[in-house]
Amino acid sequence: MRWSHSDQPCFADIEVIKGLSMSTESKYPELPTIEVCFGPECSDLGGRELAAELKAQGIPCLIGDCRSQCPNAPLVLVENRMITHATAQKVQDRVKSLLDSGSGHEC
Repeated sequence: MRWSHSDQPCFADIEVIKGLSMSTESKYPELPTIEVCFGPECSDLGGRELAAELKAQGIPCLIGDCRSQCPNAPLVLVENRMITHATAQKVQDRVKSLLDSGSGHEC
């Protein structure tokens, strides 16, 4: 599954704001905000690879700070709702559910 807008350039780049490791503002307000934890445990258990996989699928995501959920790594937040032991499929399912319900960016 690939998320895209025909009138937009590829928007899947992970955003990094100089001096910060996380941004909560999305350049694409019609899409849910997706944040992938890049803390030590989540990174060791595939968080960075998951972010790269989401990017490759055209799903935009932000770099997230540790949320002290290490036993549940890797952690992804979609509209500030946690997905524990996250996979690309779990993220896709959550995004699809939000878009299908019309919730989009406002959950």
